[in-house]
Amino acid sequence: VSFRPLPTAPPVQGPPCLKTKVITFGSFNQSRKITPRTASHWMGVLNAVPNSKLLLKSKNLGEQVERERVENLFQEMGLSSERLELRGHSPSLEEHLAAYNDVDIALDTFPYTGCTTTADALWMGVPVLSVAGDSMVSRQAAAVLRGVGLDRWICRDGEEMVEQALSLANDLNSLKKQRLQQRQQVAGSELLDHADLAASLEGAFRSWWLRWLKQQGWTTDVQKEAWPQSSSRETRTLLTPITNSISKRLPLWLGSLPIAERQRREAQGQRVFPLQDLNPWGEAVTLFARERPDEVLAWLETGASAESQRWWQHTYPQLVWDPKGPLAPR
Repeated sequence: VSFRPLPTAPPVQGPPCLKTKVITFGSFNQSRKITPRTASHWMGVLNAVPNSKLLLKSKNLGEQVERERVENLFQEMGLSSERLELRGHSPSLEEHLAAYNDVDIALDTFPYTGCTTTADALWMGVPVLSVAGDSMVSRQAAAVLRGVGLDRWICRDGEEMVEQALSLANDLNSLKKQRLQQRQQVAGSELLDHADLAASLEGAFRSWWLRWLKQQGWTTDVQKEAWPQSSSRETRTLLTPITNSISKRLPLWLGSLPIAERQRREAQGQRVFPLQDLNPWGEAVTLFARERPDEVLAWLETGASAESQRWWQHTYPQLVWDPKGPLAPR
């Protein structure tokens, strides 16, 4: 697996338990992953660490039905309401990540483990304890932890999760030290070595291809390039989320576009692209890769909320919009 942290992630802070005097366990996984088996693992930890609390954060916890389901699940297992805190959606990724500053130790779900959620927690300095199973979905978090070199937090079962939690909770100095150096550890780990992952995949695909050729009776030369690149082939550089630098700024019309206005622009050689017809909207990144700003006009008839524009900026930082039209911010 591979991970690219949010460039604008907030700085890591010390463990909140140094101020609150209680250990706060947490999980920001999708709340529907919280099964009775997951809750049982977590209750073992909470029962072993006196006065500890559980902070759960998920978009779905903003829904009353889901919130009540989770509250009832832990209430039936004996967790008092004052030890459980539920939070819903945050308006930005930065605020979402900042909430990890309220968590001392993260607990993973099972059998549907966290992948990006695990990497986010590690980037924010929070240790993650995960039980690994035999299936792919039950080993995602384990793959992330192994990629960072934190195999010791991969647990065989709920009992080992309790042991690891006690080890972390009973040594606050080590917990603080680990937290403050963990981002640097993640940054220098295999998890962020995207080029090495690509090379490994390339080698795997190549070996599978050669194996198939051999099975078909073809004679192959492993040193010879299988499909030489034609020098006459047109090269095209697409705008893909590789860097976080702005590559292009394009005009975006927000709101109703009068027929006369559209005809005037088209008469001047400007092509109008209705973004509402793109599925997904992110297709605009490749669609506009070779366009000149003065030759196109992107159009979103319904407008774009501030949250939607923030999402776009974080997801596709190479392509930004210059809003115009009746729904453009003033």
